[in-house]
Amino acid sequence: RHELGDAARQDVTLADAARAQADAQATLADQRARSLQSRWLARYPGLPLPPAQASSAELATVSPDEVQARLSQHPQWVAAERRVLALRAQARQAHAERQPDPVVGVQYGRERSGAERVLGVSVSWPIGAEVRSSQAQAQWAEAESAQAELEDLRRSLRADLDRWWAEASHSRASAQASEHALEQTELAEQALRRGQALGQVSANEVLQMQRQLIDQRQVAAQARVTAWLASLRWSLESGQSWPQPPADGAGTAQR
Repeated sequence: RHELGDAARQDVTLADAARAQADAQATLADQRARSLQSRWLARYPGLPLPPAQASSAELATVSPDEVQARLSQHPQWVAAERRVLALRAQARQAHAERQPDPVVGVQYGRERSGAERVLGVSVSWPIGAEVRSSQAQAQWAEAESAQAELEDLRRSLRADLDRWWAEASHSRASAQASEHALEQTELAEQALRRGQALGQVSANEVLQMQRQLIDQRQVAAQARVTAWLASLRWSLESGQSWPQPPADGAGTAQR
């Protein structure tokens, strides 16, 4: 346009500045991606790097109806459940020890300068103290409290997984809508360029549509990034990215 006398030198300068700004943003995005990869490897050393983009199949592999099965494998759930089992075992032991064990003693001796042998047997039956019963009750109370916390954790994890599923589903639908809008904008831009070639459309109309196309491409790209992040978060939170436990033989050998 500047060579044809249809644009001022200032417009060319602004276009060069916009292109330089876009190049700088691309460089920053690449540096940020490398930094995030380093943070991922440091935080999850057992997991591979996520794919460059998430496909719709990844999101569809686990439905909300299967969340309950995922909950039983969640690390927080497993740790809390094992704590409950340990506390219940301690409570059962404390309950069994409310009554002290009887003690049997055997004595052997000699009297009358060793002429007589003496054999004595003693039995003591301790009376259970209140402190043992109170300790057992305290242990059961702690176990019941841990069980209640486990149920609260289950509800919290279920709510979180439902939320991540909803965000992943909504962001994917938004990305698909943005892609459809981008396709329509590209078709409109192509139609205007054909009209310009036939002399039916002005250059300004084509340039304006091309600006809209660039904006729509940016919107679609951002929507894809949002959908990818939401899908990756769902994959991580739902357990799809968790490393599988070793086989029984391998685990026994390692122990």
